[in-house]
Amino acid sequence: MKKNLWAIGALVLTLSSPSMAFAAQRPTASEFPDKTIIIGTYAIALEALNDEIYAVATASADKSGQEKIYFKSDINKGTWYDITDSTQISQISVTQDNLVPNQTIEDLPLRYYTQSNGQTIDFTTGETVSIAEMSELTDPPNMQEMEELVTELDIQNSIAESSEDDQKEIAEEKVDSLETVLAPIGADGDDKALLEQLDQLRNQIASMESSIQAMQVQGASATALSIATEEKIALETQRDAICYDIVYARMDMESQKLNQMEHGDLLEKYATAMSNIKETQTEMGVPTSTDAEEIQDETEEPTGAAAIPDAAEKMEEQLSAELQAALTSGDLDSIMDAITKKEALQGIQSNNTAVSDEMLQMQNEMLAQMKEEAKSSVSEKMSAAAQDQEYAQATQNGTSQATLDKMLADMSAEVMDSVNDVLETDDKSLERITDPVQKVEILEDTAAYLEQLAEQVPTILQEEINQQIAQLQQENKAKLDAVKLETVPSYQALQTSLENLKQTIEDVYDAYMGQVEENHMDAAAAMKNQIDVLTDAKETTQAAIANMEQAVADGSVAVDVSTGKMEENEKGKALEEAANQAVNNNAAAMHDAKAAMTQAEQLADNTISDNSTESVSSDVPAETLEAGYTEAEAKSLSQAAENMGEGYLPPWKLIFQEMQVKLYAPIYISGNEVYVPAEDLAAQLGISVIRSRTNGAVVLRKSGGIIEYIPNDAVMYVNDKRTQAKPAPSVMYGGKVYIPLSAFERAFGYTEVRMEDTIVVSKK
Repeated sequence: MKKNLWAIGALVLTLSSPSMAFAAQRPTASEFPDKTIIIGTYAIALEALNDEIYAVATASADKSGQEKIYFKSDINKGTWYDITDSTQISQISVTQDNLVPNQTIEDLPLRYYTQSNGQTIDFTTGETVSIAEMSELTDPPNMQEMEELVTELDIQNSIAESSEDDQKEIAEEKVDSLETVLAPIGADGDDKALLEQLDQLRNQIASMESSIQAMQVQGASATALSIATEEKIALETQRDAICYDIVYARMDMESQKLNQMEHGDLLEKYATAMSNIKETQTEMGVPTSTDAEEIQDETEEPTGAAAIPDAAEKMEEQLSAELQAALTSGDLDSIMDAITKKEALQGIQSNNTAVSDEMLQMQNEMLAQMKEEAKSSVSEKMSAAAQDQEYAQATQNGTSQATLDKMLADMSAEVMDSVNDVLETDDKSLERITDPVQKVEILEDTAAYLEQLAEQVPTILQEEINQQIAQLQQENKAKLDAVKLETVPSYQALQTSLENLKQTIEDVYDAYMGQVEENHMDAAAAMKNQIDVLTDAKETTQAAIANMEQAVADGSVAVDVSTGKMEENEKGKALEEAANQAVNNNAAAMHDAKAAMTQAEQLADNTISDNSTESVSSDVPAETLEAGYTEAEAKSLSQAAENMGEGYLPPWKLIFQEMQVKLYAPIYISGNEVYVPAEDLAAQLGISVIRSRTNGAVVLRKSGGIIEYIPNDAVMYVNDKRTQAKPAPSVMYGGKVYIPLSAFERAFGYTEVRMEDTIVVSKK
């Protein structure tokens, strides 16, 4: 069945349907309420259709071969439609070719009806059943692995009825054997212990289903509901595995009774079914009695440190035991409490701290318990390592040193895994606690534990472990110092001031670059001075932070975490004074920097404003405005060309036809050669600029054309051809390197025409 649940639901309206109670007598097609949907052997009131019912219904379709989906319309009242391939409501309310007669519905092999109130009726008994009962494998013919045997039973019954003498007797023997194998689970001869387990699991599944319903009513979290559902599925898997065990045992017993000569074909079918069951059980992932002996033969129990579970495993085992006991007793409150604890543990493992205060408290209590469990595991693993018989025997047998070292390394790794568990619980607890006093208590407890642990390491493991413990002590000390400093206001003020300084330096640098680009060099110089002042302040602040951290680390200054005060000794007072002075100096430096940025912006605005009041009839040529320059830009560039001296012309004297080019620097004429700011023009023409880190070369590249030059070197390469530039590429204006325009023309396919005092450039 590949029809999606949402697709089926989208086909019909969501109006309520009348519910209807049925007895053992199955209703006729006309007696089913409108908005009834049939999937496999299930008739379901549409509003009661959910994922669980859909799953068992589609499973029944696969087993029964009834793969059609039928729907009783509430639009065309009382009309049944085949909606197996429908995707739109119009396909079931308008068209006629998918109408289904009532007789077709009445001929379907229906067994269950789920009413609009969610209750499911078993037509064979007239009783209400749970989803768990509908989906469990207590009826062997429902097992896919037994399909051939069900067919074989029909065949042998026919042979027994139609044959005589020996053939009839053999067929009857086969029928007896098959009926024994296919009998409902719980028949005489089934393993009593397995049946008791099965009954217990049924009760536990029913308890879990009730709990899930109660959790939904109480608005439990999605995580808790997911955990409960997973637990229910796990129980169902265990239940199904037991059903398979019982049927497997039946076939094994029957195989021993039959003989190859007379019952060979049936023995072969039993062998195939048993093999299929083992394969299914393997896929289920649940250890079963069918492979328990093999597991016992093939797997040895781990010994030594490796046999001891870690803290998280112990906690999981404990919570699973609590849930198991609660499910057995059927105590709803205990079940929900165990699920809540599992949710807390899952939150710890996934590092989820965004939880309620109540859940946070539960997680903290659990972490404290896990820390003690981790400590206990360390002791157990060290003791197991010290008494490890395998290592002792290897030593006596003269095993190579390399092998002995490997054994010690493995045992040490097991111990250190649990030691790291201790510190990991600290980290998770610290993330969930806001009170610094509690944080310090946690870390100091671990510091004392690590110190004690170093003295208890068995002699054989000391070389492997002590160095690692020393490293962990340093890391724990660093965490403890950090927690202490977090409570000191002056330290926090330094940290905040440092972050603000860094941001201000970035802002001033952006302003500096803006002034350079606008050629406001005086303002740019002022910004550069501010950057220098702020950088000095940053270094002073970083030094003050480092001094405070060092003082706390070496113990020359103590911190009272309950008040956030440093010890008022000579060192402490000096640190406080340095911190306050740095913060004040930083504030002043940032204030001056922001004022300088504001002043520069105002100066630029005033320049633009003053220039904008001038009329076009000023001494600025009209051609500049046609070229896209503002009057302020034109004045600035004209003045720049004049100041640079003979040979310099404003950039609008260079015209690029059908190209958007606007240079912000003068051009230069030397003899018959026009020089242009290389990188500026490259950017305007969409040419890539690549700078070499080794020899200072600059490469301009686009569409197969390439120019390479080194500032102040007369040798240039244009399309890899050596050429001389006189004057050489050099800085001429505003820190920009100029190169001949002819290099652009040769490399990238341009041509020029000179008209009086202008040069017109166009594509070839």
